[in-house]
Amino acid sequence: MTVVLDIDNGPWAAPDPYHSHPHEQTTYIADGELLFLSEGDEPRHVRAGDLIAVPSGVPHSIQLLSPRARLVDSFNPIREDFLKGE
Repeated sequence: MTVVLDIDNGPWAAPDPYHSHPHEQTTYIADGELLFLSEGDEPRHVRAGDLIAVPSGVPHSIQLLSPRARLVDSFNPIREDFLKGE
């Protein structure tokens, strides 16, 4: 499942709370700059053109560093919670 996420309320003073899910995730940063945080790893400053991979079950978070960003997230398996509008 692939979704496009547009964020336009940055920059943020602090990261979002950590979260995890059973899905494998990749995120392509199409526009903007973020700080990507993943439990057990050093924070990564990522920008347009970068790709992030998140294994299943790993707590992670982002902090928007630019005024806006466009993320292209892919999940495996499908995020049923997204289909239900949760």
